[in-house]
Amino acid sequence: MVSDLAQSEALRDRELTSTPNPAEAYQPTQLEGVIPDPIERIEFKLKQLGLQQIESAQTTIQLHRSKSERHSIDAYLKRQSYRQFLSQPISLEQFSLFLSCLQQMQSEDYPLPKYLYPSAGSLYPVQTYLLIKPNGVEELEAGIYYYHPADHSLILISANSEIDGNVYRGNKTIFDNGAFSLFLIGELDAITPIYGELAKNFCLLEAGHIGQLLMQYAPEKEIGICPIGYLELSEIKDLLKLRSSQVLLYSFVGGKIDLAQTKQWLSSQSDRKTTSITAQLRDYVKQKLPNYMVPSEYIVLDKIPLTANGKVDRKMLPAPSLEDSKSKSLLTPPKTVMEKDIVKIVRQLLEIEAVSITSNFFELGMDSLKLVQLRNKLQTQLGVNISMKQLLNEASNIAELALAVEEQLTLVKIQKKSLSTELSEDLEVLEI
Repeated sequence: MVSDLAQSEALRDRELTSTPNPAEAYQPTQLEGVIPDPIERIEFKLKQLGLQQIESAQTTIQLHRSKSERHSIDAYLKRQSYRQFLSQPISLEQFSLFLSCLQQMQSEDYPLPKYLYPSAGSLYPVQTYLLIKPNGVEELEAGIYYYHPADHSLILISANSEIDGNVYRGNKTIFDNGAFSLFLIGELDAITPIYGELAKNFCLLEAGHIGQLLMQYAPEKEIGICPIGYLELSEIKDLLKLRSSQVLLYSFVGGKIDLAQTKQWLSSQSDRKTTSITAQLRDYVKQKLPNYMVPSEYIVLDKIPLTANGKVDRKMLPAPSLEDSKSKSLLTPPKTVMEKDIVKIVRQLLEIEAVSITSNFFELGMDSLKLVQLRNKLQTQLGVNISMKQLLNEASNIAELALAVEEQLTLVKIQKKSLSTELSEDLEVLEI
């Protein structure tokens, strides 16, 4: 994520290092080795360093691909993190079926109970605690509960369900809208005598298996959950009445969803009937992006046009109409040769006709990946090297970018002329 543009480079750098980004739920206190600049963080993500670099000499066997990606897309949309919930409570039956994926099972052929997820040594030291909000689940009083997997029951720990939403930091809005929170707690006393110093590592592995299982089961019961990457144990330890041998491993926020949400990235429905979908989308995006990256126009479609293989058919999507945009920004046409050259590149990338040279690249419809493509085309077609930092800051529209490109080309000409003069002088010296 990137923060708002500052009026100067010095001010921008100072804000980036001193002001926490509300879109980032976790702000590391140990900064050594951590990239603080949000623009550099984007560039780091785009490198995809999680993929192993393949050398040309290595043998590669191409595997068979699925004939249709639709199945994978549907599976992802169903399992995705849900950040918007309906205001109505979850039925106790749905909630019970949701938790049944954690239920203990007995096998006649094995003396120890089994579960739908693996555990080191069949010890199953990870426990489930829940915070139920008032009117979060029908027939269930607000409070803190322990889920007992052997009895498939909820044990009331405390009738106090009050928690300061600020402990969720950047995820506070999600928590405020949710019906419940779920905490996976590792009981180290149940595994340390067997695995010693590896006990917590195995607990974390088990929590990961449970998390995947919960995210797959929940949508079938009209429940959506959002994994929370970071939460301080000290801020909830007393609320859950945890012992010193218990550690927080993983947590979630959940609530009731419409099944339509499992088939799209954002729900087109909301209980806020008085607010337009455009306003709701803008409010949601503002929670995730800095102001200058929030789109100025939204087009509501009855359905997304798809190609024969199930991908979005971008050519069939309606082009944004700058004239009808609420921003009422004027369409400024290109004047210089350089501006016209860049407009051609942008039109090709975005497949649109109406391009204003004063509109921010994100307002035109670009994203980070498109900006990378723009940077590459500038390098191959115009012979200039414009950084991502420039495209996001001082050259964030075509007019500014044209000036930056011309400035760089001018510097190259000056350097070549200077080099040519130096070579001439050297030749003269040699001739003497």
